[in-house]
Amino acid sequence: MIAGAMRRSTEPLATEPLATGPQAASRRRFALPRRALLAALSAAGCTPRVMPAGPALGPPSDAGEALMMADGVRLPLRSWAPEGEPRGVILALHGFND
Repeated sequence: MIAGAMRRSTEPLATEPLATGPQAASRRRFALPRRALLAALSAAGCTPRVMPAGPALGPPSDAGEALMMADGVRLPLRSWAPEGEPRGVILALHGFND
């Protein structure tokens, strides 16, 4: 047997009788709504938060290692210049258009 491999059993799975009674019926009745609510809450974490820009405080500017936006937000800027003539440019924007 290979290490970490699962051994398959040839024995059939035991089945339990379906629970009966008012409590079991209540659990079955609310199982689907609970699952739907859990799925909806899980998906809600993936929705973007759209925040409008604040009022303009001045024109956008380059402040060395940051870009100052018109609404006063400071966006960090990193650049690595080549020693010689550049062959291309890579622009990475995290969260752009979220």
